[in-house]
Amino acid sequence: MVGKKGFAGPSAIVLALLTSIVGLSHVPSAQAAVYWGNVGAIGAANLDGRLRMHGYFRPDYAAYGPIGAVAVSSDYLYWGGAFGIGRIPLYGPQVAETLVRTVPMVTGLAVDGSHLYWTTTTGTSIGRANLDGSDQTPQFIPNVENPCGVAVDGSFLYWGDLFQVGRARLDGSGLERQFVSSPGGTCGVAVDRDYLYWGDAGGPAIRRATLGGKGAEAIAEGVGSVSALAVDAGHLYWTADTEGVAPAGAIGRLGLAGSGVEPNWLTTNVTNAVYGVAVDSLESPPPLPPRSQPAEITSVEHDRGKGAVIVDVQVPITGKLRVLAPSFAWKILGKKSRGAEVPPGKWRIKLWAGRGTASESLRSRLLHRGRASKKLTLSLKEFGKDPATTAKKVTFVRARRLAG
Repeated sequence: MVGKKGFAGPSAIVLALLTSIVGLSHVPSAQAAVYWGNVGAIGAANLDGRLRMHGYFRPDYAAYGPIGAVAVSSDYLYWGGAFGIGRIPLYGPQVAETLVRTVPMVTGLAVDGSHLYWTTTTGTSIGRANLDGSDQTPQFIPNVENPCGVAVDGSFLYWGDLFQVGRARLDGSGLERQFVSSPGGTCGVAVDRDYLYWGDAGGPAIRRATLGGKGAEAIAEGVGSVSALAVDAGHLYWTADTEGVAPAGAIGRLGLAGSGVEPNWLTTNVTNAVYGVAVDSLESPPPLPPRSQPAEITSVEHDRGKGAVIVDVQVPITGKLRVLAPSFAWKILGKKSRGAEVPPGKWRIKLWAGRGTASESLRSRLLHRGRASKKLTLSLKEFGKDPATTAKKVTFVRARRLAG
């Protein structure tokens, strides 16, 4: 990942947070969720760690780069990556949509009740758009020298900018570029009803000040080079560059006053840095991953010499293709392993009577009746999604050698 100007190490990839102050009035339950971005996917977990989905969702274009930022509202999960900003409903129908296509490599993302705000690796401004992606204003806050992290509450928009935190009213007025100074460089910004929080991009502290910009203090030392922050009613969550205390692929957590520092609070299955973190206070667990696109069974052929069935399958997107039923022998022609991941295109699956009770029953039926119809059920599972199934009745025909 490309470093931000003036900071060592990987680029500071940011935050996103629960943006409605109303939501902060509820103590997070064990069923609230934390989300994070990494290369190619978004992960999610309950705050007690019992339900952890490393591949919670994979945007279609995510394979081309990391998910640089995540944000969550009461209805949607938002993400920013190498090719724009998208969102997916938290409560079905879980159909992803791209909102902003014209921004390169989003590194900061926040949402409130009416707008989304972003920063990018190469930008010198804070962008804004309506929640549906309309009325895009890439230069909403112009001339920001090194934007790194963005947060919003009911009154102000905040962002990190080199050695200070800036703020402006939600309509862009009342601009204060040096609202709070930060000696360690600024990256990762979060806000709740009482405090503004930010991380040191150069390490190694997390700091806070009142919403009036007074009483700036470090509440946690030795947490590494912070790249993203999020806050709920009880804790701060952060990610750090790999040379920091928090290990690669981990999310840290601490109490709002700086107590209970846990650099390795939640580990993910990635070996590089986690990009961005967001947390909600919803009274429900993370929703199930979106369903994969189904494969289509286009035609069925018979191999009378061996009594096999060959099925043509059109695969719309890369995923693991499997035969769920019937319990016969099968393979994907052209692949060495069953259940292999296949790219989009036309694939052929061969099924025949192998070993086992079901196969013996098929042989017996073919021997005595010559034909046997079975319901063929295929599964296609995209990375980070629930599998989709496709079913079609197919007929097995007795092999010539059995016909005598």
